[in-house]
Amino acid sequence: MSTSYFWPGETVRVRVTFAGEDGQPTAVTGVAMTYRAPGATTPTSIAAGSIVADGTGVFYTDLPLPTSGDWAVRATCATPTASAVEIGFSVLPSAVLA
Repeated sequence: MSTSYFWPGETVRVRVTFAGEDGQPTAVTGVAMTYRAPGATTPTSIAAGSIVADGTGVFYTDLPLPTSGDWAVRATCATPTASAVEIGFSVLPSAVLA
């Protein structure tokens, strides 16, 4: 999981790529995404209509970041084989905004 940093109030575009054994993007179906916000005890599902296909095996969603802390997003697909991709990032507290 890689780490990136953002600020409260930003919206981050979370983009994932599902790759085959050869490392190249591959067509998948049944894509779902969930995220865990700071302090959350359970993940939240992202509505299917908010997940955008952007090429072979590439999907994204725009996620608003209202609070600081560590966030995580998980994307899964059903076929051709069940797979998952996870991305982690931090939202830093603002020194300007209360």
